[in-house]
Amino acid sequence: MTTSFDGDALLSAAERAAEMPAAAAEESFDVLTFWVAGELYGLRLSEVSEVAKLPAITPVPGLPDVLLGAVNLRGEVLAVADLATLLGLGAARMGPDARLVMVNAGGERAGLLVDRIGDLVAAVPASRSGGADIVALQALLPDGSLVALLSVDRVVEALSRGA
Repeated sequence: MTTSFDGDALLSAAERAAEMPAAAAEESFDVLTFWVAGELYGLRLSEVSEVAKLPAITPVPGLPDVLLGAVNLRGEVLAVADLATLLGLGAARMGPDARLVMVNAGGERAGLLVDRIGDLVAAVPASRSGGADIVALQALLPDGSLVALLSVDRVVEALSRGA
């Protein structure tokens, strides 16, 4: 599979980034965006350990609906979470573009099932979210759109409670 880059889009994003106020540029961080049930979400890149093609998921009896089972990823057995169910968006769609986004939090490593991977972009905080919701904040992307940025700590906490 080959990946192509849109030079005009990259140039446009670079121009917008150059126009950002200095304070906003200092707050920027890298975000991995992905799609779940037709909605765009993201994680700070620093919280993502890897992205993997979806291996065979072994069902484990007695797990809550949000946990689909386990996978063996290069000799490491990991829990797989249905991010769509956790977000209240229905059951996961395991299509050809589905991927596991591997995250680490509190010494735990898990795979989050997403419909497809979006982009790797620089973003700035737009608004913070409080409470127990797994969405940490809304982030502003270079194209001017917003993305809901998930809190890995809150996701892992919700998974440990069985959401």
